[in-house]
Amino acid sequence: MLKKPYIRSGKAPGFALVVTLSLMVLLAILAVGLLGLSAVTLRSTSQGSAQGQARANARLALMIAIGELQKHAGPDTRVTAPSGIVDESSPPLTGVWRSWEGTDHETTGRPVAPDYDSKKRSGADGGRFLSWLVSGADSANAPTDPASLAYPGQTGDSVPMLSGGTLGAQPGQVHLPPLTLENGTGSYAWWVSGENQKARLPQAYGPANNTAAGWSDIAKSHAVADPKPFELEALLTDSSALPKVVSRNTSDFIAKAGAATTPREFFHDLSIHSVGLLTNTATGGWRKDLSLVTENWDKLNASGLPFFRISPTGDSSAVERPAVPSPMAAQSVFYPWSEYPSTVATGYPYSKHGAVTSWRNLVDYATAYQRISPTAGGNSIPFSWPRIDDSIGNTTMKDIDYYQFLHTIRTTPLIARVHWLFSHRTLEITPATNPKTYRLQLLITPVVTLWNPYNVSINTPSSGMMIRMAKSPPCVLRYYRGDGTPLPDYRKLMTGTATAGQDSLIANYPQVLFNLQGMEYNIASAFTLKPGETRVFSPAPGQVINTTKINMAAGYNPSGGHFRNIDFLGPALKGGDKIKLDLKFDNLINIVGPGTGIFLDLFTATDTRNVRQRYLMTVPGGTAAKYWPDITSEQLPSPQAMEIEGTWRPFFSTVFGSRVSSNTSMPGRGLAQTSPLVSHTNMRHNQTNPGANHPANSAFDYSFIAHPLGGDSRLPNANNTNDRGYIISGFDAAEGLSRVILNELPLRPLASLAELQNWDLRGHNPLPPFQLNIIGNSDASPLIPANAVSQGYNPKGLQYDDPYCANHVLFDDWFFSSIAPEPQGFGNAMRYDLKQRYKEFLGGRLPLANRSYRAIPEDSALNAAAQDKLVDDMLNFDGWQRVASRLEVEGMFNVNSTSVTAWRALLGHARKQKVPYHTETGIALSGETDHPVSRSSVAGDVKAGEPGMSGAFPESSEFTGYRVFDEKTLDALAEKIVEQVRLRGPFLSLSEFVNRQLGSGDLALAGAVQTALNKISEDAATDPNKVLRGLSEDTLNPNDPKLVGAGYLHPEAAKGKSAYGLPGWIRQADVLTPLAPILSARDDTFTIRAYGDARDKAGKVIAKAWCEATVVRTRDFVDPAEAADLTSAPTIPANETFGRRFEIEAFRWLSPDEV
Repeated sequence: MLKKPYIRSGKAPGFALVVTLSLMVLLAILAVGLLGLSAVTLRSTSQGSAQGQARANARLALMIAIGELQKHAGPDTRVTAPSGIVDESSPPLTGVWRSWEGTDHETTGRPVAPDYDSKKRSGADGGRFLSWLVSGADSANAPTDPASLAYPGQTGDSVPMLSGGTLGAQPGQVHLPPLTLENGTGSYAWWVSGENQKARLPQAYGPANNTAAGWSDIAKSHAVADPKPFELEALLTDSSALPKVVSRNTSDFIAKAGAATTPREFFHDLSIHSVGLLTNTATGGWRKDLSLVTENWDKLNASGLPFFRISPTGDSSAVERPAVPSPMAAQSVFYPWSEYPSTVATGYPYSKHGAVTSWRNLVDYATAYQRISPTAGGNSIPFSWPRIDDSIGNTTMKDIDYYQFLHTIRTTPLIARVHWLFSHRTLEITPATNPKTYRLQLLITPVVTLWNPYNVSINTPSSGMMIRMAKSPPCVLRYYRGDGTPLPDYRKLMTGTATAGQDSLIANYPQVLFNLQGMEYNIASAFTLKPGETRVFSPAPGQVINTTKINMAAGYNPSGGHFRNIDFLGPALKGGDKIKLDLKFDNLINIVGPGTGIFLDLFTATDTRNVRQRYLMTVPGGTAAKYWPDITSEQLPSPQAMEIEGTWRPFFSTVFGSRVSSNTSMPGRGLAQTSPLVSHTNMRHNQTNPGANHPANSAFDYSFIAHPLGGDSRLPNANNTNDRGYIISGFDAAEGLSRVILNELPLRPLASLAELQNWDLRGHNPLPPFQLNIIGNSDASPLIPANAVSQGYNPKGLQYDDPYCANHVLFDDWFFSSIAPEPQGFGNAMRYDLKQRYKEFLGGRLPLANRSYRAIPEDSALNAAAQDKLVDDMLNFDGWQRVASRLEVEGMFNVNSTSVTAWRALLGHARKQKVPYHTETGIALSGETDHPVSRSSVAGDVKAGEPGMSGAFPESSEFTGYRVFDEKTLDALAEKIVEQVRLRGPFLSLSEFVNRQLGSGDLALAGAVQTALNKISEDAATDPNKVLRGLSEDTLNPNDPKLVGAGYLHPEAAKGKSAYGLPGWIRQADVLTPLAPILSARDDTFTIRAYGDARDKAGKVIAKAWCEATVVRTRDFVDPAEAADLTSAPTIPANETFGRRFEIEAFRWLSPDEV
């Protein structure tokens, strides 16, 4: 029997229900047992009226509906979705599916392609569909024909459940055939609508304070629906009437006068009550809190940390916390299936990388704000570059070196470009002759562009920096004599170091231009790079030498470098003799093991033993010959000797650097195919991994540039005032960018999983696919099969579809509560510590950065002493596993929604917002704007298209600034997202929504939101990246001969634009960042409409009744013997089967004209 109605604490009195264990056990006979309830109720009522019987039957229908809801949707691992996901023409019903429940990965956690077709089959047929939540549904039936259960309009045998009384002229009516009671005295029907598929009634709010720091929190997490689609624009400036809205009907209080559609008529798009729980839909239990994990890392258990739940039974990874004595602790790699290598040489930290970096590295990234110092001109972070190698031997490497290398982030300038400029001049031979004769001289000028890609200033150490190239650059030259005949031999630039097994360094090209064991570029003085800033260094004045080390100075000096007389041409040159030579890539040099390429090490200037960064790229000689074709004398200027007398004239450059910053060789697909944060690559000739040794897949670019005699725009360049260089889009001020913030370190605690796109997840993995902004994005890699996340499986393997894998690990198991210390502004000056910050939230004095997160009513009502106890409990060693149980999410949104209006409202959340952005002198705030979208919480530049700090040319901020979406773009994006939801859904986990499908075709290229962005970009009128697209180059056709051997297993994924992924190019994670904290793959709030009637003996209806209830899934299990915050799987059978308890939040009777 039913217990007395249960009223949720802190709520207004109303009809409430506790579904008891006894009811659960008897669900199989629920229909039979309850069908007589209406007759019993009628006999016991004093009224004895037909209307009373009709109401009793309606209550009966409601009870059956709640029972079915509890049965099918009570467990955490249930997904709810609208019938429009299956059949767009169907009346709107709500269906329930089992989530993937661990079937989308192996027992190690490694993702595999799930059976997507199982969504279309019922459980009886081995599928994942359970039932439609409507009277008359049969759970044995497949979900493919929901239209057979309901009608879109009135028919002879149907009753309205949702009609014009609610919807007005809006579409989406539901009419059902009623089910007749056994005794024939009446009939009933019921229908359930998921409230989390709708946008919640918007209640606008501003930042905690009107500062750049305050607005940066809004950029991290903000999901207040745009009121405009609901004709509620006035709420942006006056929300005083909102407290009056306690039901859908009372929403008329806030209706716009004369509006064509009132708020209550947006039944399928707007919710008054929607709340949700932070449960793990994929495998069950509560989501785990990365805020408390990262802030309390040292308090966590030393081992056995369940960071990834494998299955609903509670099987989990068991992560050990690495420590200095044990830097490669078990399962400390972020991927639970990945291991550190064990077959490489010992003693070198750079050889101990995993496929991705570690959980401890994530902690170091997330808490970086604690090391950032606010300054008048911005914010700065200490310089950090741990040792990765000992250039003499491994005797000095310690556990601390391994620990720092693996588990801390690097904050150091990067080599954007090393530009070797080749120049000739002639000098008259003395004593003079008639006619004059000349000797030829060669000058190789190294020009180094360093770049700070971060959003904070970096001060380099007082000991300076040194770049050493121990092996000759892969460029060989062959000169012609004055009479035009070529010399027999090519010459490499220098001897370089030769070690055992590397005799070919000498034997391949025995002739050298410089008899040097290496080339070193010494930057002796400390310097500061502002956020995103570049700095050019070239030979200091007077540095025209033929020895190893060149002292460098800031700025561009084309008259210094390595110098030698070209004294091997034979007879002296005459004035009319042409200076001719051929060049080619040295495809014979042996760099490390078999293979040709380039090898650079970075040190502190006073300690050239301990390697801090290493750039190593080697490729097979045959590949090199195809990728870098020879440059013949016809392609180079051939001045007469007398034309270049006394003046250095550049004729050729060879350039090495990050692919994204150099813009010199084959265009790749931007940051989807490279990352400038890579500090160590090891692309070797003998790699067997797909494409691992092909230059098209390298993080770096090496190229040859032939310059005309008068020079061109691709010569080295620097700003004469501040010595800044030009990268990414060009080599000079007319085309290049001098400040580019590409990576945001947290200035304040993180609040959204999608903020982790700025974490360098791949860390020190030296093999492709390289990419930046991994987490929250979903682009496929051409090196990974379309239907898998890797090419085969090896626990020590290094090549994965990293966005897919990372999203799979994070987006169901984890969230950021934003319970963290509260900085005063940006950086490490604190207003509240962690404990006090949590108490301020519980006391209602300071909301979390995630404003949608509210404390459960029980916690808000605690006195100070009880709050202290709760806070201490949550901040202990396992509070990170339980704190989600003490939060509710206002407006939690189900990504299976097919409401274009709801998606449009959610996407348009950013109304009247100010955008913090970087300027030349610090951080500024924009004026109020609607719908800004930014890669980072503090944008790297001004609004795209406006004059900013990144460059001098008009379009520079297109590459680096934030964007503003217009109404047309938002409308189109909402439509395309819903189109993708219908094509892919229902999503049986949140990570499935974020990720691409493992299959074929368009669905395998990117996730739903990214594909929607790609689709709207096909129309220039809605393309947010239109201008930047026009400034980009097309990627090379995958069938181009240069790509032979590139290892493309998914060629379509290589197609795109060269500027793809730069901060000005909006990607999926940029859209998801403020929304991710409220996203789910299920509903936790439902509206139930129930109908009952009374009939006479002839079967004629003599009375009708409708009721409506709002039902909420609570944190508590059906059987309270198991605690709500249980961190393991439930073991009581009732809780295993029926999950968490549903309660009625609100109840009312409906008049016929309200239906």
